[in-house]
Amino acid sequence: MGFAIEFDHLIPVKASALAATASFINQLKGDLTGEEFQAALLELVKHWNGAPFDRAAVAFEYWSRVAPKEEPLPPGEPRLGMAPLPTKCVVCGRKPHRGSPYCPRCRRFIGMESDNSERLKAMLAAYDRRKHGFICHYTGIELDDKDPTSPWYMAFDRGTPGKKGDLVVAALWVAIMKEDLEREEFKRVVREQAGVFKTGKVFDRTVAEFKYWKRKRVTEKLYPEKAEKEGASRKALSKEAPSKKATPKKAASRKALAKDAPSNPPRTVSRASYGGPGAAIIPRRR
Repeated sequence: MGFAIEFDHLIPVKASALAATASFINQLKGDLTGEEFQAALLELVKHWNGAPFDRAAVAFEYWSRVAPKEEPLPPGEPRLGMAPLPTKCVVCGRKPHRGSPYCPRCRRFIGMESDNSERLKAMLAAYDRRKHGFICHYTGIELDDKDPTSPWYMAFDRGTPGKKGDLVVAALWVAIMKEDLEREEFKRVVREQAGVFKTGKVFDRTVAEFKYWKRKRVTEKLYPEKAEKEGASRKALSKEAPSKKATPKKAASRKALAKDAPSNPPRTVSRASYGGPGAAIIPRRR
């Protein structure tokens, strides 16, 4: 639960003093000091109300996170009978990487993922042609697309945790802060906590259901008996689930197909994620 008790370092170093806090507050605060955390939430609310986000308000003095390395698309070549690759990057209009519809910068963020088309849509929506950069969905700040150790590094955020689609481009620190929250729920939580900082009122627990909350580690330590019962229940369910072993008929059919298959099968290919009729074909990595 988002309201499970956790302990937070007031300054994000091991030697600093600890304070008891709710699990969701611990996730929101992350590598921020108490003052930075308060400033970040107030700036988010201010921006959502129409004012520009003041980047200088949050120093990120103890930031230690690193964005996961993006796996770029391998270079591809247009096939005979297909339309040639574009002469400009389909996202930003710059010179594309050889054999790719994207420039070297943009192709780093279009990885070999199942959500390539969604990433492309998010990047197109976030790209500012005047600045030649990508704008954070939550802060309106131009993002860093070079340094993965920066809190302002370009990341992607899902509207609903764990569900495909509805991607937006966001600053790494905001994407980490929101992680287990649905987008509108995240905004309600931030607004409510910012109100707590401004007025000293008690946080209204009804603003969030924490339906997609996954931080169970601390809860399991606090309530080991409950965690043990849940674990035993999951094991029992897995034992009762029917096995998915292949029938003798299916197994024989698979062996026959494998025997007839060529020793050097052709590489699987797919259309480029910019898609459309006549789009070039790019090899998939095995």
